[in-house]
Amino acid sequence: VAGRTLVLVNHGGALGLGRIATVDVARELADVEVLAVPLSGSGSPEAGRRRTEMVRGAPWRTLIQVCSAHSQLQTALHMNRARSLMQLSLHQQAAQDLSIVIALRSKEVARYASATAAGPGDEAERLKQLTTAYFLRAKTRLSRSRFEAARADINEARALEPDEVTSRSLQVLEREVDRVQREHNASNKKLAKEIAKFAEKAMSSL
Repeated sequence: VAGRTLVLVNHGGALGLGRIATVDVARELADVEVLAVPLSGSGSPEAGRRRTEMVRGAPWRTLIQVCSAHSQLQTALHMNRARSLMQLSLHQQAAQDLSIVIALRSKEVARYASATAAGPGDEAERLKQLTTAYFLRAKTRLSRSRFEAARADINEARALEPDEVTSRSLQVLEREVDRVQREHNASNKKLAKEIAKFAEKAMSSL
């Protein structure tokens, strides 16, 4: 419903919270007023800023409705689906679900989307879910050799000051990122040398 429905919308490469302003039923498009976009990579994943911009002509299929009255359930559904996708080695799809969780549980978006004021228990649960989502997304990024992106997610999770057990898990994952990247770089160097030798041999026979 225009004017009341809250959605997650892609805005400048980040998922932000928006409110549907107008709809084009025939073309299945919507203009979305952007309310909040969480800022990451700035030293504080909890930072956010308000926007007064509009995303115009957004296809309905790209919008994710925010269920304010059931935010915990919506978060759990996307988190559980991400875990299942990871078990199936569908890491890119899993990362998409985890990005939705991160957007839903970010402080800026949660402030707008929450139907009721969050209590201490709700805030603790929000931070736990957010930390878990960053941790899991780092693993999906590692699986796709996106090493710096994986490290960025590990740093975001650390900035949330998780408990000791989670902190140790983050350390283990960071070491795994370092190890896999070293192996990846060594493999690339070996391949480059083999290609160079092949090219040199081919040129010498001309």
